[in-house]
Amino acid sequence: NEQIRYQAVLLNNMREAVVVWNMDGQITFWNPAAHILFGWSSSDRVGRPVEEVYLDAFEPRVILPRPGSTSGQEVERQYQTRDRGTIWISSRIMVLHDPKNNMRAIGYMDVSRDINRRKLEQQELRDSEARYRAIVEDYQTEMICRFLRDGTLTFVNETYCAYFGLDRETLMGTLFFRGAPEDEQASIQDQISRLTAEHPVCNVQHRVSLSKREIRWQEWTIRAIFGDLGRFVEYQAVGRDITMRKKMEAQIQAAQAHLVQASRLSAIGELASSVAHLINNPLTAVIAEAQILMLQAKGDPSLAESARAIEEAGWRAQQVVQQLLEFSTPTPDLFASISVNKTLQQALNLVSPPILASGTSMQLDLAETLPVIRGNQRQLEDLWVNLLLSIRDTPVDGNPHSITIRSKTGSQGWVTIEIFDDGKPISSADLETIFEPNLISPACGRGTGMELTICREIVRQHNGKIIAENISEQGTLFRVEFPVEA
Repeated sequence: NEQIRYQAVLLNNMREAVVVWNMDGQITFWNPAAHILFGWSSSDRVGRPVEEVYLDAFEPRVILPRPGSTSGQEVERQYQTRDRGTIWISSRIMVLHDPKNNMRAIGYMDVSRDINRRKLEQQELRDSEARYRAIVEDYQTEMICRFLRDGTLTFVNETYCAYFGLDRETLMGTLFFRGAPEDEQASIQDQISRLTAEHPVCNVQHRVSLSKREIRWQEWTIRAIFGDLGRFVEYQAVGRDITMRKKMEAQIQAAQAHLVQASRLSAIGELASSVAHLINNPLTAVIAEAQILMLQAKGDPSLAESARAIEEAGWRAQQVVQQLLEFSTPTPDLFASISVNKTLQQALNLVSPPILASGTSMQLDLAETLPVIRGNQRQLEDLWVNLLLSIRDTPVDGNPHSITIRSKTGSQGWVTIEIFDDGKPISSADLETIFEPNLISPACGRGTGMELTICREIVRQHNGKIIAENISEQGTLFRVEFPVEA
């Protein structure tokens, strides 16, 4: 009738493949879309057993809905086609009922559509994600993370979690630059904000606090990811710990500074030898004239006392010139048995006048008997000169202060030197990096930033230890320890 013909026209013009079979299992309808999808024409399939020529080609095997059901379930299956091999299709099999008796099933209809491209793309995406996870998680020793424009983390790999000692759930939603000093956070944000589609990559180095006492260095390569039409998506960063590299760079810089200082002292030594000759000649004349004056002033006690004072001043001046000449003259880097107290006394002869002139008082408490150590006399004198000059300057509070120098036999028989400055204590932030080059703020009132680096390098070469710590609010203590000579 007219309705059946109309339905047949609709089914023939559908874009989906339509296959109909009766309750005896014979195919009764096969539309043109089924021909295109499966490769067989209507004449090839109509009238043939549905199990043999259609249902058996599906994987997984088709389970027909029970007669009486009103709707079928859409299932994704693979089908062995005639020309295209195995493809993915989405199939919905429905029970057909007699229009005059809705309870009587008269056959089945399968409506299928091609989803092969979508399934292949999904599989390719899964494979790509698996490869990405393998790179990021399984075979990656570097930290990888992604974050939004405001720094909020959206992804971290296992290496990142292990580095910070936190799980992924805890880290998600926190800031990428957390743990960095506040001034460095601003610098990081500024560099990241400058990234564009034309210049999407920058490198950032910064410190990070893993605990109250552990400060480490990180280096990050950050890439800004942009989508279609230059729309910003997120940042991806690959990072690594460079603390050891920074320490090596600091040691190299300290060694270079020490070398520069040694070269400068060598030049001063060459100059001092000629200057000492020029100064010593007049001093010799002054001393000789003072001695003659004393002989001539035997009857005048006041004049004799003045002549004696001139002679003593001349001898002191000659002694200072000689000590300066000895200090500035290069010596071989030979290690020998030496007295730490003696090196301290030699250094104090040079630095005491400028320290006392700055308004700083000094107290000495040197042990009378102290074990000898294996060391270099000149290097240890350099150590004490640099250390004392670094704390000579008036602290930011402007008040006069004093320096106490104490030597003793410490724990495990090591020789210990303690230098205590009762001026304003160094801030905790500066204490963390006080021996690093160029990291000491001039506002600390303690040198230019290289003196303490040189001190640490000298102590290291003597297998010793050097630390700085604040003693409550009383001041700063520098402790240097050397192993006793075996």
